Amino acid sequence: MDNAVFGEKDIQLSEQELRGSPYASLYARVDDGRQIHMVLAFAETDPLTGKQLLKWMSADRAMIVTLDGRIVKTLALPDTNLAGLTLDSDRASYDWQPGYRYGYTAVISREMIASELVETPLQDFKTEHYIETVKFAQLDESIENHYWINKKGRVIKTIQYLGPDMHKIELLLIKDFG
Repeated sequence: MDNAVFGEKDIQLSEQELRGSPYASLYARVDDGRQIHMVLAFAETDPLTGKQLLKWMSADRAMIVTLDGRIVKTLALPDTNLAGLTLDSDRASYDWQPGYRYGYTAVISREMIASELVETPLQDFKTEHYIETVKFAQLDESIENHYWINKKGRVIKTIQYLGPDMHKIELLLIKDFG
């Protein structure tokens, strides 16, 4: 009955379960839905940048692909998926599915706004909180993404939009890769 009225509860693993897992993992939330646990299913080198592409998988086989903490692709999300994101320092090209919406260019600016402590289930991190503004001239729209980055340059927490009026995805790194 609670699920029917209040929705499903957030997935929250115990500290023992998280430490005992051999996999890198994170918590994710799509829009204002329940928190889910995702594990690193695959890591590969991006042929364009030479950096690690991390493919995070949920129990229901949804996938979020990140590059330096930025979401560059999604699969099996409801309604809209980011089919691809190509970055070039302060510019990007976005592709979305369904609807074959390809080649939407954006100008990106980023500003550090504060030093903040991010608490995760296994440890706390001192981070710098950045706000990123992504402007799509073709659509006369913009989105605002947030990144909390530790001193090693790892994104510990992020809130990102796939595009204007599209899914908001929150990620919290629990157990790092590598």
